[in-house]
Amino acid sequence: MKMNVLIVLFCTIIMTTNSHANWLSVSSNKSFGLLGHIPYQASIGAKLYQPTVFDAKGVAIPTVGAIVYIPTIFCEKSINQAYFRFADEDGDSCLTANHDLKWYKLNPISGEFDSVRSWDELEAIEINNDTHPGHILPSGFIPESQFTTGLVIPKDAAGYRIGFIYQPISNFGVPNEGTPIRVWDLGYFFGQDAPSKPGLVETHFTSHKIKPIDNLLANAGGVVFDPPSKPMIEDVTFNGYFLEGTQIALEYNFIPPNNGLEQKNYDDWSRIWWGKKGETLAIAKEEYLNGPVDAYSPVLTQENIGAISEVTILPIGKNIEDGYAVTGDFQTYEIEVPQKIGEFTFEAVDPNLTAIANGLESLPYIVTLKDTRSNPMINQRIEFVSNYPEGLSEQYIDTDSNGEGRILVSSKYTEIEVFAISPMNDQILKKVSFIGASLLDIQLPEDTAKINGSIDMTIVVRDKFRQSMPYMPVSINTIKSVNRQNVESFVKYLRFNGRPGSSAAHFTTDENGVLKITITEAYTLGRESTFQVSSHNALKTDSVKFTVLTSPDSQYAKNWGHMADRVTVDNLVFLRPKLSKEFPVETSDSIGFEIWGKYTFREAQLLCGDKLPTLSQLQTLYHAYPDSQLNTQLGWPIIKYGTGNSNFYWSQDKTANEVGFQALEFETGEIQGHLENEKLYVTCMQ
Repeated sequence: MKMNVLIVLFCTIIMTTNSHANWLSVSSNKSFGLLGHIPYQASIGAKLYQPTVFDAKGVAIPTVGAIVYIPTIFCEKSINQAYFRFADEDGDSCLTANHDLKWYKLNPISGEFDSVRSWDELEAIEINNDTHPGHILPSGFIPESQFTTGLVIPKDAAGYRIGFIYQPISNFGVPNEGTPIRVWDLGYFFGQDAPSKPGLVETHFTSHKIKPIDNLLANAGGVVFDPPSKPMIEDVTFNGYFLEGTQIALEYNFIPPNNGLEQKNYDDWSRIWWGKKGETLAIAKEEYLNGPVDAYSPVLTQENIGAISEVTILPIGKNIEDGYAVTGDFQTYEIEVPQKIGEFTFEAVDPNLTAIANGLESLPYIVTLKDTRSNPMINQRIEFVSNYPEGLSEQYIDTDSNGEGRILVSSKYTEIEVFAISPMNDQILKKVSFIGASLLDIQLPEDTAKINGSIDMTIVVRDKFRQSMPYMPVSINTIKSVNRQNVESFVKYLRFNGRPGSSAAHFTTDENGVLKITITEAYTLGRESTFQVSSHNALKTDSVKFTVLTSPDSQYAKNWGHMADRVTVDNLVFLRPKLSKEFPVETSDSIGFEIWGKYTFREAQLLCGDKLPTLSQLQTLYHAYPDSQLNTQLGWPIIKYGTGNSNFYWSQDKTANEVGFQALEFETGEIQGHLENEKLYVTCMQ
């Protein structure tokens, strides 16, 4: 209580004579024997303690049941903080004991609240423990509020605003009680001006707004709102395992706020803290709305496995229509999950099911993962590795709610290996078998073709029951290539549908198990080529011939050929030249990969008898096939190699001087006389 002037003067007289009554000069900075300055609030404001409702901008809304308080933990004028900045011009300190604070619910006497400029324009109804038992909290109930009471907003304050009257008080000094400050808008900091002079000053200054409170998450301004029920979290479960490289998943049932008759839709905006047992709640209260939202734990490592054993959840429902958010109570749970696998299997879904080894038909396999309690291990990644990786439908799968995962296995081979690998690196090997080809039908209506021609082949792949097998892999490659005398060539020229057959050419049968192949030869020398067709373990060989024009169809020919044995011109029939082995003599000539006989005139007579052609007949043949056409169109040897007259053909006509006989050269049509012991080509007439 304040002293009046007479008492102060009386005390001054006494203290001049009594050394035991000098406490004023010792404890106060106020001048001895005079009144000092009254204390005042340079700034003061209220906060909401852990508010539960926020608007769309994240500003806290005062609600029924919320706690409003003044942070008086720093009861020192030297602390520069806006919520409670005590001041005294004489330097006296704040009283570290209970302060005088009264709480009110406020409504404008008339008009709107935005037009209010002072406490006197408001209807102020005090809230105390007599009118509202239990709603005034003792000082210290809130850790930040050590010297002032707090308020639990009562239900009848809904629709009102909250205000308070606070009287500054110093520890020592005369006077030590300041003028009460009236705060009527908790969205602002209020303050008082410093007293202009010492003594008891009642009316020289009034409280006024300083600035808006920028702590949106604790703002106590605005009309009190009767909130919906708090959101809740139920049926909390943890899925996962305390294993390195994995995460534990949190699942729960979110119970949104209930608005009673006015039902609104809320999204789940809950905050979740993972951490060490006994520590997450404190962190959650500090971070509050700024906490994380991840329903998965951090990735477990060797270092943090023991440090992640608890979860604290702050249920938050955000209204879809207006963006308002409502918070519930913190809920803390100990994480309980198994720590190792109890069962790991990898089996065929149906052991009786079969599939063809065509890379398209597949077999389903299932992996099952259970913990040591026989509970399904869900969301666990299983890896699959195979020596035929393209036959796996998935490389990784995550187990489902039954702890199972399924994979399809296909192959172009009759057996492949598949490994299933658990998150703990447990491995199961399965050898998966497929039905391969058992029989091959090769159909070659014609096995021989002329140079630059083609041969059609049909291949049918069949199983052991002679059923055709669709989409089966088929490989074809040339085994060897030989001439007509069975001399093997090191070069293999066959092509299958245009693909070289010197190494394996790969194909696939159609939906009927049929493969159509066109065989050609890139460079034809008159060879017979043997090829092999394979599909899995089924093998079959066959051969084809490509003939040349420059070789006759003779057992003595080096190469397979189709040279005509005779040619008819103007009713004259000429027989092809003889191979050296068909009429053996000492002299021969190798032209067009064949060895042709060359004969003296007498040998020519023995070969033809009276059928040796005349020069005129040879000229008739030349005129029918001029300019080497006898070679290009009929394959006859007429090309001159080296020197000499080896490309001439005998006639039976003598030369003019009767020294020799006439001969004709079929490249140019030249006629020359030759002695009868010279070696020339021979064609006989039929």
